[in-house]
Amino acid sequence: MHVARAPSPSPARSIGPAKLYAYVEPSKDKKLRALRDSIALIRSNARVVSAVGEWMELGAGGLNEL
Repeated sequence: MHVARAPSPSPARSIGPAKLYAYVEPSKDKKLRALRDSIALIRSNARVVSAVGEWMELGAGGLNEL
């Protein structure tokens, strides 16, 4: 069975001028800053995980008995 469909509207008619934008490639400086921020966050999380692990090995202040 063949179902007829209405033609899809052209992109120019379906997207209003307020919604049109151009993709701008981030600068190398912004990319490097984002990479440094990500590395700093990973290192910070690793320190927290390490500290919690040490705390758990030391007995967690009696929490292991729960």
